[in-house]
Amino acid sequence: MNHTLEYGGYKFFQSSYDPDEKGTILSVNHDPGKIPTYIGYTLLALGLFLNLLNPHSRFGRLARMKVEKIVGVFLLFFTLFYPSMAEEDPLKMPLEQVIKQVKNISKEHAEKFGTLLTQGFDGRIEPIDTLSIDVLNKISKRTSFYGLSHNQIVLGMLVMPRYWQVIPVIKVSHPAIKRC
Repeated sequence: MNHTLEYGGYKFFQSSYDPDEKGTILSVNHDPGKIPTYIGYTLLALGLFLNLLNPHSRFGRLARMKVEKIVGVFLLFFTLFYPSMAEEDPLKMPLEQVIKQVKNISKEHAEKFGTLLTQGFDGRIEPIDTLSIDVLNKISKRTSFYGLSHNQIVLGMLVMPRYWQVIPVIKVSHPAIKRC
């Protein structure tokens, strides 16, 4: 069963036995040789490679979409992490001026922002509105201050983090910590 019979370019394989076990069932294979097989594999590899370079193939369309998304993400991070040089440093500004800058966030835009869905710590889906109320209650014991709603505050923290670094937001009740 493990030995292949080769005769006249044909290969005979034993595939099973007769039910009476007095004979055998053979499978016949005519292999044209290694060269046509290698030529076929070479053509297949060449076709796959050329498909990667074809701009009209599915891969080409996906690659263009990926490049556009990568450029978009790069531009987003570039604008977020490298603020313009004309922007003043909030650490050197008086607190009243920083608060005035922060109040420029539109209330209507902040309310639209509040409808975005997030996943809470317990796995439930909830709007950012709920999350921003929870966060502000936790850190400042209030839901609004300086005339800003909770959505405006959280959106401002995401869009202008440098300004919110100088605004006192955290509620401190222990007298020894207040002195520091």
